[in-house]
Amino acid sequence: MDQIAQLISEFGFPVVLALGMGYFIFFVWKFITTELKPQLGKASTELIRLLDQIRMLDNDLIRLQQKVDTVLEYNETQKIVQEAEEKKALKDKMHELHKAEKEEIKEVLTEEQREKMKAMHHKKMEHKQKRTKAPTAQPIKKQPLEKE
Repeated sequence: MDQIAQLISEFGFPVVLALGMGYFIFFVWKFITTELKPQLGKASTELIRLLDQIRMLDNDLIRLQQKVDTVLEYNETQKIVQEAEEKKALKDKMHELHKAEKEEIKEVLTEEQREKMKAMHHKKMEHKQKRTKAPTAQPIKKQPLEKE
């Protein structure tokens, strides 16, 4: 403490204070360059590595979401196909049953009843054809011009 008082009396308070501030600034600069800068470099490298990993995980998530969407779409399509196949099978079964019923009815009917049914069917078809045919155009009759 005596040395500091002797320096102040010899050089003055502002000069001693300026030297003390210079030493403090040098000490802080040395600490930053030797201790903090290397640690900041390592942290920066680690941060870049982590950001790259996050990007890779994000890309993986996007690909996984696309795969899930594809599987869901495929399942929905399979469901629709299965429903269509079931519908077709049911329709075929109904057609077979209807055909079998017709055959049973034909076996039970007498010959006379069969003839009546055929006649009714033919009349029905003729009537249907008449309705669907377009009327034929009648030729226009030419009338002579009257002279006055």
